[in-house]
Amino acid sequence: MTTQRYFAWETTPTYILSKKVSLAFNYLGSHGLTKNIVQYTHFMAVRDVFLNLRLSNQLNLTFIPQAYFLKLDKNQGTYVNATSLLTKKNFPLSFSSIVSKAIKTDIVGKDFIWNVALNYNFNKIYRPLK
Repeated sequence: MTTQRYFAWETTPTYILSKKVSLAFNYLGSHGLTKNIVQYTHFMAVRDVFLNLRLSNQLNLTFIPQAYFLKLDKNQGTYVNATSLLTKKNFPLSFSSIVSKAIKTDIVGKDFIWNVALNYNFNKIYRPLK
């Protein structure tokens, strides 16, 4: 096990268009403080957020498409991804999914990844620690 240290900074200005729609820009940068690791990282993203879009009286969809640029030292890539969350009113289980596709990259990794998750919302029914 090794320790890797970074100095990192981030900014995420967000423009709220309505109660359910917003547009965000995200920049994350870092500098490695340990030798033999990535020394400079730059991550820039543009993201739309569509919150609780009503599909029926019981079902809502949150959809977050994003385009981003990632640079790790000399390697770089552009990508798109989307996160979605399907919820049912007054029901603790929900489904979520993330899909990501590389557009053009020289960073090692898969060009297409996805997942599906089953989530449980405790909704403050648990007993908090004192």
